[in-house]
Amino acid sequence: MPQNSWSTAERQNPPPRRKSCAACIKAKRRCTLESPSCLRCSQRALECIYPPGTSSRSRTRAPLRAAAPQPVSVPALDPHSTFITSAWPGGAASTVPLAEFHHAAPGLDGSPLAPIEYGNTISSMAELDLRASVSGDTHSSTSLSPPVTSSDDRLSFAIRTRLQYAIDKMSSSVRQMVLECQTPWCHPSVYNHSMPQAMQDTLSSCALHMAKNPVNAHIINHTISQRAEELIASPMPANPLDILARAHAVLLYQIIRLFDTDVRAQNAAEATMYSIEQTAFLLMQVISFEEGTFEPLGYPSVGVSTPKAAPNQIYDLETLPAPIQTFWETWVFQESARRTFLIIFFFLRTYHVLRGRSEKTSCDGKLNLCHSFTLSAHLWGAKDYNDFSEAWNMKKHFVVKNGDFTETLTDAQGDDVDDFGKIFISTVLGIEEAKRWLVARGGSLSG
Repeated sequence: MPQNSWSTAERQNPPPRRKSCAACIKAKRRCTLESPSCLRCSQRALECIYPPGTSSRSRTRAPLRAAAPQPVSVPALDPHSTFITSAWPGGAASTVPLAEFHHAAPGLDGSPLAPIEYGNTISSMAELDLRASVSGDTHSSTSLSPPVTSSDDRLSFAIRTRLQYAIDKMSSSVRQMVLECQTPWCHPSVYNHSMPQAMQDTLSSCALHMAKNPVNAHIINHTISQRAEELIASPMPANPLDILARAHAVLLYQIIRLFDTDVRAQNAAEATMYSIEQTAFLLMQVISFEEGTFEPLGYPSVGVSTPKAAPNQIYDLETLPAPIQTFWETWVFQESARRTFLIIFFFLRTYHVLRGRSEKTSCDGKLNLCHSFTLSAHLWGAKDYNDFSEAWNMKKHFVVKNGDFTETLTDAQGDDVDDFGKIFISTVLGIEEAKRWLVARGGSLSG
């Protein structure tokens, strides 16, 4: 009887095709199929596990029963492991056990959400882990177990559950500036008297960005980058309103380019990230972090005559010696400056987290600063000084100092919180928990 050729035997029992490793399958990425570790797993220091029967060493020309797969143990997440991070200026780097971080992943284990308790002071956003790990029970199995959650997966989880609302708001601020001449940190009345040239150019750049399409994208991207570089290269202004306008302009240019799909625009923005921090520290010189405090540097910004006040003197509207309109216009400038200062550093920390630069998410010492902002949708949304006066006297407002949201989370109602407050509350509590808190108070995260 003639002996079968090797080609015939191979056709009857073809060697199995190597499949992608478990990590690449889970991430839905192309696997290079290298042994003992593929390129992606090698670069990310992941455990590279191929499905049983795909190794070339186990292939033979004769039929062979596949060996039973051996279970792969997955080490459980240490609940007492710690992280060090800060997403808020002034928050000292703190070490917080994951087991004590009650808002890390509400309801992920399938259990119902527990009632929200705000007895403990949220003293600093330094306690926020933007790279929070996914906790859960580890189940043993006789089949192949999933690999350990990678840093990419944890980053994706943190973005989805904590940062996505803030990222969406920052990204949509470009469109909002064009359509409404405002952002969550730029009051619509701050440029009523005069809009500096830097902000005029930026506003037109925002409009260009909105009009971008595949046909004109190259020209528009080049124009925006050229304007941004010209602004960054220009001398630092001295007038308070010009300083605030520069801060708004630089931030918008960075948002436009970093959130763009064009790689060259992203690279150009990354190369000039230093400029936004420089502008923030310049802006700090004209900010008063005490609500209602008049500082001489703030006067020229609103173009009005304001009374001289003692250092750190705080006026109440009922006893305010200056006209209410003067108080309101000064408040508009100061509150816009305070919010802009805070959002710049929040943007920087978010950028470093998105880039996977964990060493940049801890406080570097330069941000140990006193900071605050006024959380009140009624004051921020006042159209004129009469509406402002009514909101001041009839509605409660909250001064969030050094990242402490305790009073806000305890006493505020849903309609008290504006978009700026929602950015930080959704980051502190998590997006789903923030939605729940707002609904319970008669508000909405999307409203």
